[in-house]
Amino acid sequence: MNNQSIDSKLLATEITLTNALTNEAIKTAMAIYGYDETKFLAAKAMLDDTKIKHANQQKEYAEQYDLTGQIESQQAQLRKTLIKFAQIGRVIFKDDIKALNALGIKGRVLQTYSAFTQQAAKFVHNVLEDANFLQTYAQFGINQEDFEDFRVQVDQLIKNLASRDTEVGEAQQATQLRDNALEELMDWMSDFKVFARIALEQQPQMLEALGIVEPSE
Repeated sequence: MNNQSIDSKLLATEITLTNALTNEAIKTAMAIYGYDETKFLAAKAMLDDTKIKHANQQKEYAEQYDLTGQIESQQAQLRKTLIKFAQIGRVIFKDDIKALNALGIKGRVLQTYSAFTQQAAKFVHNVLEDANFLQTYAQFGINQEDFEDFRVQVDQLIKNLASRDTEVGEAQQATQLRDNALEELMDWMSDFKVFARIALEQQPQMLEALGIVEPSE
C-alpha cells in the first residue's frame, strides 16, 4: 500500500472519529450498540499511534534514501580516482606482474559496492605499505597524501554502507510496525461501520457525516 493511500485512510478515519465524538445524535445512536465515548477515545488513541508510526516509517525511508544517494555519489567519485590510479599503475608497473597482482589492478575496476570496496581497500593498503610503490607513483605526480586521502574516503564509504544496512533494517521494522497498527485500526473501523449502518439506517445524513457512503453489501 502506497503512502498516499495510507494518508487517505488515516484522514478518513480521523474525520469519522471526530464526528462520532462531537455529534450528539451519532453518539446517542451508537451508544446503544456499545460504542460509547470511551470506546471512541480508545480508537482515537489507535489512530494517533498509527499516525506516529506512519510518520516514523516515512522518516526511516527518507534517511535510507538520503544515505543511498550519498553512497552512490561517493562510490562514483572514488571509482574515477581508482581508475586513474589503476591506469597509471598498469603503465609504470607493466613489467612487474607481482606489483600488478599486489595492487589488484591487472583487470578492470569493479562496480558492485562489495567488490569495489574490497578492491579499493586492497589497493590503497598495499600502496601505502610499500615504499617502492609510493616512490614510483610519486614520480608521476601521485603522492602519499593522495593515497592517504583516498583511504580515508574508502573507509568512510565502507562505514556508510554498514550504516545503510542498518537503515534498511530499521525502515523494514518501521514498515512492519506501521502496517500492524494500520491493520488493527482498519479492523476496528470495519466493525464500527457495520454497527453504524444498523444504528443510523434511517439517518443517511449521519452516515455521510461519518464518511460512510458506500453500500454495505
